[in-house]
Amino acid sequence: MDESAAPVKRPRFPWVVALLCALALTVLAIGCSKELDATQNAAESGSEASQTQAPSEQDPGAPESPEVDLRGRVGVVGNLGLSRGGRYGYRQRRRTGRHARNAVPSALGWLARHQRTDGSWSSEGADDRDADCMVTGLALLAFLWSGNTPRYGKHQGVAQEALDWVMGQQREDGSFGESSVLAHAICGITISEALRCVASRPEVGVSAQKAVDYSCNVLQTASGGWAKAGESASLDTTVWFLMQLKSAKNAALEVPEGAFEMASGFLSSVTVLEGDNAGQAANRPGEPPTSLATAHGIVCRSFLGADWREPLAQAGGSYLALHLPRWEGDGAPPDLRYVYFGRLAAFQVGREAWLTFGRAAVDGLLDSQVRDGDEEGSWEPLDPWSHRWGRAYSTAVSILCFEVYVPRPPRQWTE
Repeated sequence: MDESAAPVKRPRFPWVVALLCALALTVLAIGCSKELDATQNAAESGSEASQTQAPSEQDPGAPESPEVDLRGRVGVVGNLGLSRGGRYGYRQRRRTGRHARNAVPSALGWLARHQRTDGSWSSEGADDRDADCMVTGLALLAFLWSGNTPRYGKHQGVAQEALDWVMGQQREDGSFGESSVLAHAICGITISEALRCVASRPEVGVSAQKAVDYSCNVLQTASGGWAKAGESASLDTTVWFLMQLKSAKNAALEVPEGAFEMASGFLSSVTVLEGDNAGQAANRPGEPPTSLATAHGIVCRSFLGADWREPLAQAGGSYLALHLPRWEGDGAPPDLRYVYFGRLAAFQVGREAWLTFGRAAVDGLLDSQVRDGDEEGSWEPLDPWSHRWGRAYSTAVSILCFEVYVPRPPRQWTE
């Protein structure tokens, strides 16, 4: 028989061969994609450095890839309701030699070491229960938004004790503190955020809802804003209450829509709507615009659902980019509220403002953090409010400044 006429032998299991080929092609495609992404990132970084005078290194808080639209979820630290997995840095590229990787963990360690036995932090001033409520609320927020909740994280015990202390300060009518409305707003934010981490504790939800009811039914003024005791409504107070209501709404609590509508009216009364100063804001109606109030206004508009592309938001962002936070030669910082709210506002209005303001803020914070000694990890209480509320306040707010972002920037930034 002719050998050429012999039957051709075929593989016994052809589907196995096909599957192996498909797997090999998939692995090859993934490898090529990663290499292409790395090349594109390097090219973008080089282009950005050549077009600006800012440092070429990536801001440790700056987002990386324009793929996911998360704007609308942005809240107190960029994503209200963060329940686990810190977003302050492990997934971000960092500059070397600037202690950026350890800035927040070191600061959290300082707060953990200086927590009082009852779970609170001291304002380091006179016996001021309201100040202790505010400082403890801010410190607890720093732990929650870094991924340290009462049920998860390296400092879960610290968070649990702080939460118990804060809830213990609430009165029967739902209010926190003795006379300070800021203490109530900050503690209300903290309880609403904690609710998303410990949903199995019904008492936390009850506490958060009572705080919301008190804010809307008792503390909101006829002008639509909120005010300190004996004063007219102001934007620097209103922004904290809108944070509380936004956080509560994200936690599925009952928040009356009328409260947001009234707040929108108050915001319009303090915002310059046209002219050369359009987009800037004042603390109270009739007062001149300031950079801090403008940051507050942008954040409030975001909480109220304003489009980030609107002219007022973009004009406000451009104004902030020209009024960057600056640290004095002796290390004295600007008002830390401006550093925090400015970063949050810059995130709302797009990449240019975010990178410009964000770099200035991060540079100053990294350079001024204490790096050794008993106070290692903290920030000196040198800004105007730290003189009253102490090192725990300056450290907690500085941590929150680092936590103002989400893993990826909104898709609109590239449109």
